[in-house]
Amino acid sequence: MLGALTLAVLSLSPATGAAQCASGREVGPDTAGRCCWPGQRFDDERGRCEGPPSRCPSGWGAAGDECVQQAAPPPSTSTGTSTASEPRYGDYAPQPAA
Repeated sequence: MLGALTLAVLSLSPATGAAQCASGREVGPDTAGRCCWPGQRFDDERGRCEGPPSRCPSGWGAAGDECVQQAAPPPSTSTGTSTASEPRYGDYAPQPAA
Protein backbone atom coordinates (compact mmCIF):
# COMPACT_ATOMS: atom_id res chain seq x y z
CA MET A 1 0.00 0.00 0.00
CA LEU A 2 2.81 2.39 0.91
CA GLY A 3 4.52 1.67 -2.42
CA ALA A 4 1.40 2.58 -4.41
CA LEU A 5 0.93 5.75 -2.36
CA THR A 6 4.56 6.74 -2.90
CA LEU A 7 4.24 6.10 -6.64
CA ALA A 8 1.09 8.24 -6.83
CA VAL A 9 2.77 11.12 -4.99
CA LEU A 10 5.90 10.90 -7.15
CA SER A 11 3.87 10.93 -10.36
CA LEU A 12 2.22 14.22 -9.35
CA SER A 13 5.39 15.85 -8.01
CA PRO A 14 7.57 17.95 -10.29
CA ALA A 15 10.64 16.05 -11.50
CA THR A 16 14.09 17.45 -10.87
CA GLY A 17 15.62 15.69 -13.86
CA ALA A 18 15.00 13.26 -16.67
CA ALA A 19 16.45 10.41 -14.59
CA GLN A 20 13.31 10.48 -12.40
CA CYS A 21 10.91 10.12 -15.33
CA ALA A 22 9.54 6.74 -16.36
CA SER A 23 11.06 5.34 -19.52
CA GLY A 24 10.09 7.42 -22.54
CA ARG A 25 8.72 10.38 -20.58
CA GLU A 26 10.69 13.56 -20.10
CA VAL A 27 10.59 17.03 -18.60
CA GLY A 28 10.15 19.60 -21.36
CA PRO A 29 9.63 23.33 -21.78
CA ASP A 30 5.83 23.02 -21.45
CA THR A 31 5.61 20.34 -18.75
CA ALA A 32 5.90 22.56 -15.64
CA GLY A 33 8.61 20.23 -14.34
CA ARG A 34 6.39 17.16 -14.76
CA CYS A 35 7.23 14.00 -16.69
CA CYS A 36 5.17 13.88 -19.90
CA TRP A 37 5.54 12.15 -23.24
CA PRO A 38 7.65 14.17 -25.71
CA GLY A 39 5.62 16.95 -27.33
CA GLN A 40 3.04 17.20 -24.53
CA ARG A 41 2.26 20.08 -22.17
CA PHE A 42 1.14 19.93 -18.55
CA ASP A 43 -2.34 21.35 -17.86
CA ASP A 44 -2.40 22.77 -14.30
CA GLU A 45 -6.21 22.95 -14.19
CA ARG A 46 -6.63 19.27 -15.07
CA GLY A 47 -3.44 18.15 -13.34
CA ARG A 48 -2.25 16.03 -16.24
CA CYS A 49 -0.17 15.95 -19.40
CA GLU A 50 -2.14 16.71 -22.55
CA GLY A 51 -1.69 16.63 -26.29
CA PRO A 52 -0.60 13.86 -28.62
CA PRO A 53 2.94 12.60 -28.03
CA SER A 54 5.40 13.57 -30.77
CA ARG A 55 7.15 10.22 -30.33
CA CYS A 56 6.85 7.08 -28.23
CA PRO A 57 9.43 4.50 -27.10
CA SER A 58 10.23 1.56 -29.37
CA GLY A 59 7.38 -0.97 -29.25
CA TRP A 60 4.90 1.71 -28.18
CA GLY A 61 2.48 3.79 -30.24
CA ALA A 62 0.53 7.00 -29.73
CA ALA A 63 -3.13 6.63 -28.77
CA GLY A 64 -4.78 9.95 -27.98
CA ASP A 65 -2.78 11.66 -25.24
CA GLU A 66 -0.86 8.52 -24.30
CA CYS A 67 1.81 6.13 -25.53
CA VAL A 68 0.56 2.56 -25.25
CA GLN A 69 2.45 -0.67 -25.63
CA GLN A 70 1.74 -2.27 -28.98
CA ALA A 71 0.72 -5.90 -29.21
CA ALA A 72 3.36 -8.33 -30.34
CA PRO A 73 3.02 -9.35 -33.98
CA PRO A 74 1.37 -12.74 -34.50
CA PRO A 75 3.75 -15.66 -34.98
CA SER A 76 4.71 -16.36 -38.56
CA THR A 77 2.87 -19.24 -40.21
CA SER A 78 5.23 -19.30 -43.17
CA THR A 79 7.07 -22.56 -43.78
CA GLY A 80 9.85 -20.73 -45.55
CA THR A 81 10.34 -19.13 -48.88
CA SER A 82 11.48 -20.68 -52.08
CA THR A 83 13.64 -19.10 -54.72
CA ALA A 84 13.93 -20.07 -58.37
CA SER A 85 17.27 -21.78 -57.73
CA GLU A 86 15.88 -24.09 -55.04
CA PRO A 87 14.18 -27.31 -56.16
CA ARG A 88 10.55 -27.59 -55.08
CA TYR A 89 8.16 -30.50 -54.85
CA GLY A 90 6.79 -31.17 -58.31
CA ASP A 91 9.88 -29.87 -60.10
CA TYR A 92 11.07 -33.39 -60.77
CA ALA A 93 9.69 -35.46 -63.64
CA PRO A 94 9.55 -39.24 -63.22
CA GLN A 95 12.61 -40.90 -64.69
CA PRO A 96 12.39 -44.11 -66.72
CA ALA A 97 13.54 -47.21 -64.89
CA ALA A 98 17.09 -48.21 -65.71
